Amino acid sequence: RVGKSAIVASLDNSLAHLVDCENLPNSVTPDTADFLYRASPKPILILDEAQALSGLPAILARSFESRPKLGIVVVSSTGLPPPELLNAVQPVKTVAIHCVPFLWNELINDVRTQSEARLYYGGFPVPLIREDTYSPATYDDWMAVFFACDFSGHSKTEDFQLFRKVFRGVLRRSGEPLNLTTLAAEAGSSRKTVSNIVHSLEDLCAVSLLNPHHQEPKRPGREVTNTPLLYACDTGLVCRIIGWNENDGDLK
Repeated sequence: RVGKSAIVASLDNSLAHLVDCENLPNSVTPDTADFLYRASPKPILILDEAQALSGLPAILARSFESRPKLGIVVVSSTGLPPPELLNAVQPVKTVAIHCVPFLWNELINDVRTQSEARLYYGGFPVPLIREDTYSPATYDDWMAVFFACDFSGHSKTEDFQLFRKVFRGVLRRSGEPLNLTTLAAEAGSSRKTVSNIVHSLEDLCAVSLLNPHHQEPKRPGREVTNTPLLYACDTGLVCRIIGWNENDGDLK
């Protein structure tokens, strides 16, 4: 899930033709997809963000019929048919490649990191977000994949930008009492919707809510004066969203 587009974009342009499927018209179907595999004489076709295409197995089958020697690279975060289904549509050699965020030797070195630095970087491997290479896009990519692969299956919220606003608000307030009214105002949404997002994040262990000890167990729906404390899943995310650096006094 890490660096997929960057990997395929690095292929030789003289050999590969890249198509960003998210920018294609919604009307693309197996019957109208001829332009995908006829657009270029290059031997490799890259379908980036292929989850945006409906009827992908049929589209691939048509491409193999028209250009049987065409190599196709299908890139997606989620929503792809399994290789077995693709082979059932058109018997071809299918290879699934799963990208990992860091290498084994980097993990070994990362385990030895001092505890303070570990809190600063959180659960993310240091080689992935070290100071000289860090970019906010790293966390944006992580949020997009988390939303598509995990959150969407546990929530009715389909608005990624709303999810992102609420999650960033949660990260900025890690360790504070849960204030749904403030989160809702910042996200420009209703208190009920934000509450649903927060509790979906709790179900996914992305946030933890520490309820007050005196809340009555027989009346769990009653809102008490001492609201629960809100904790984000990862200290590294909290540091990046707040803008702390390793020498920041507030971080200490």
